[in-house]
Amino acid sequence: MPAAQQPLSVVQAHVGRLNENWDAAVALEPDALEAAHQLAAQLVGQDDNLDAWHALGMLHMYRCWALIDGDWHDDGQVMAEAFARCFLAGTEVPPSMVQTAAMHAADTAREMQAQAFGSADPTLTGQVIALWQRIVQALSVDNPARASSLSCLSLAMMLRFQIAADPADLDAAVTIGCEAAQAAAQDDEDLPGILTSTGDLLVLRFTLSGRPADLDEAIGLFGRALAATPAGNADRAGNLASVSEAMRIRFDRDGDPADLDEAVRAGLAAVEESGAEEDQVRWLLIAGNALARRFELTGRTADGDAAIAAFRRLLDEAPGDDPSRGTYLTNLGAILRNRFEVSGDRFALAEAIAVGAQAVATCPLIISTSTWRSRTWVSGCWRGPSSPAIQPMPTRR
Repeated sequence: MPAAQQPLSVVQAHVGRLNENWDAAVALEPDALEAAHQLAAQLVGQDDNLDAWHALGMLHMYRCWALIDGDWHDDGQVMAEAFARCFLAGTEVPPSMVQTAAMHAADTAREMQAQAFGSADPTLTGQVIALWQRIVQALSVDNPARASSLSCLSLAMMLRFQIAADPADLDAAVTIGCEAAQAAAQDDEDLPGILTSTGDLLVLRFTLSGRPADLDEAIGLFGRALAATPAGNADRAGNLASVSEAMRIRFDRDGDPADLDEAVRAGLAAVEESGAEEDQVRWLLIAGNALARRFELTGRTADGDAAIAAFRRLLDEAPGDDPSRGTYLTNLGAILRNRFEVSGDRFALAEAIAVGAQAVATCPLIISTSTWRSRTWVSGCWRGPSSPAIQPMPTRR
């Protein structure tokens, strides 16, 4: 007889009695709770013992009903964790508990997604997508966790696009991301992140397909994200950087100098509002690109000087084996060449030639960087609350 059989039998017997005839006193019998504690201890590391997890979840669900006017939260936590394991395995969960189980299963989905982003494993990525699809399907349209779950699904689709380069995956990522942006409540703490990640996807699709509406929609989402991010928030600098990059790209499309001015303003603000020096360097590339573009357009000495200073600092901060050094050197050389063309400064021309040679030696093939690659969703999805709130217990029917 397995070690877990005795407490499992006690728990299953109580659940059977309660299934046949609801009685709060039976749900709260001390021997049932003791058996449940023993069963939970024996189930550690046994995620595949689904009959036991289901029985454990059922007993604690009935205890929640019996304690509905009292302290049922500890029972609710165990119930949710037990049913989450059943949900993850695709086995039966009581209909009233499906949303709670799905919300707790989201923690596992986030962990899997972080692994997928680290490994770029197509099989694991497919499993992550399938799990997020089930989670989203389980959540009602008014569930506060639905928006962040949609956003995580969007980013999982983006990862599969990176791996397989199927445009349909990018289209799906954009569509689902836009749905997440519409579903998020104005007071949702994940709202700025959902908006910026969706905006980044739209910018990426614009760069690949040239759809004008994508870029304009992205700029609108970045503006909303910035408005929803209070001053002093650590994410505000990243939101400003997204605005800067998108406005610079729109200037290249439409040629409106006001867009370029806004790109410079937002880029410099991103650097200024970055708390840590590491973050300042992170957004310095965005600001430097905008300044360099305006210097190319107007020949303003101050813009050229600031752009040169930005890329020199980027080179100072980048390790010798950093692949980005080739991009930094190429951009610096272009700005120095423009300085020569504007002012006739032969020292700038000589340095431009030397820097260009270094760029060729460092990185013969320069691949342009993309803003969305530098976003803050390191784990591949928005974290959301560390512990999903258990939904109010359903009224016993």
